[in-house]
Amino acid sequence: MPLEHIHPIIVHFPIVFVVTLFALDLFAALRGRAATGKGDAFTTTSTVNAVGAGAFALLAMAVGDVAAEIAEGKGLSATVAQFLETHEALGSATAILIAVWAFIRGWFWYKDRRVSGAGAWALVGVDAAILALVVATAWFGGNLVYEYGVNVAALQH
Repeated sequence: MPLEHIHPIIVHFPIVFVVTLFALDLFAALRGRAATGKGDAFTTTSTVNAVGAGAFALLAMAVGDVAAEIAEGKGLSATVAQFLETHEALGSATAILIAVWAFIRGWFWYKDRRVSGAGAWALVGVDAAILALVVATAWFGGNLVYEYGVNVAALQH
């Protein structure tokens, strides 16, 4: 498998983890229950999603850098190069933010810090902001592939 094909495989994992984390935290806030801390399967599942998102986001960033270098080596138009730079910048910022959030969420679990009430809604707000960044990053990445065909072989007839 070509190295540039690993990024599109890996990138779906942090996306799913972030969407699931948002849904779990929203559910907790709506139900008035803690979304963090130890003690039950729900809060542990939320933490596992946060940590999984962080780990896979960093991995997606690393293999994305490799895919970008390969694409740049093949030659890109100015428009495509700008799209790629925007996707890379958003992707790196998003991955680092997710990793920091994963660390914070892991720390809350480790210290058994239970966040509920208004704090739970703050968690949902952070999750929503991260999710918005993920969607924006994915939009640029999707356009690179589906609009411009970056790192995609020509269709064989």
